[in-house]
Amino acid sequence: MCDEKFDRDISDAWHQAEQDLGIRVTAPIAITIEGQDLIFEAHVADFGGPAGTIALGQGTFQHHRALIQMGYFVSQLFPGYREYERELFIGTLDDWRWFGHAGEEPDWYTGKPWS
Repeated sequence: MCDEKFDRDISDAWHQAEQDLGIRVTAPIAITIEGQDLIFEAHVADFGGPAGTIALGQGTFQHHRALIQMGYFVSQLFPGYREYERELFIGTLDDWRWFGHAGEEPDWYTGKPWS
């Protein structure tokens, strides 16, 4: 597996978000692209699109087009996401929007976009 550009801190922060916010996260996540197993920071289910969001660090963003073609919503996360900050992560998830089952949104979810 290729993980030389993978940002472990972003992955760890999404684990904290999973526990604190009660969301479904796989972090890190391995995905095969063009026959190569690659490691990405996180898959956040139920947000961003029907297949969820793949959260990418700056070092793994070059694969964003292939991930979009696979049906994922993709978001490039900057170094500010290396530490879990509840309000930042909630704002991000609100911006990505809920795509899970209607009525199963987390209590904190507002769906309010950034702008």
